[in-house]
Amino acid sequence: MPLNVIKQKLESATDLSTLAFEIGLLSDLPMKAQPKESKQKLHPIEDMPDLLGVEISFVRSLAENDLIRIIKSPQNRELIDGRDFEIIRYCAELSRFHIEPRNLRQYVSAANRESTMFEQVLIGMLGMDDSDDDRAAKLERAFSKLHDLTDGVRTALLKNRVFESLNAIVEDADVDTIDEQLSRADQAVRPGRLKAMPIPRR
Repeated sequence: MPLNVIKQKLESATDLSTLAFEIGLLSDLPMKAQPKESKQKLHPIEDMPDLLGVEISFVRSLAENDLIRIIKSPQNRELIDGRDFEIIRYCAELSRFHIEPRNLRQYVSAANRESTMFEQVLIGMLGMDDSDDDRAAKLERAFSKLHDLTDGVRTALLKNRVFESLNAIVEDADVDTIDEQLSRADQAVRPGRLKAMPIPRR
């Protein structure tokens, strides 16, 4: 929400818990995508507080850390690409967890490396010919599939590393118990295997 709308809601609020969910401080609801006309348009940086509810200084910090670009017009106006709105929204949400733009530079480096792999795969699938009217839709579908698969690997790896670091892992005692149970099960099965083995004739 724009800051002026949040201010109005704060002033008229009677239940702060409900209000917190309403303005998105505690909400798990997905953020709304911007309209197509916003994505395909450049917006003055001065409009960011009203459009996205973020401070201009925060937008500048994102640009300083290469998360978005500030485009200079011929008259030296600072413009923001509407396609970067999604990144600004996600980073604004992360800042509520005290994750600042400088902490997100690792994702810029990762995106730069990963984009090369995606480009090679997509060119191999679709080629460079852009005369096909349906090419954009095919590109979108192929990219979404690749993203889902690589994101699944990334998420699983990240979760495993975090949980391991927080000691939410299988303890050594559990490993010993499992090992013992498997050994007993193996010993119980082994006599049956011996009985089933044919006796060689002399």
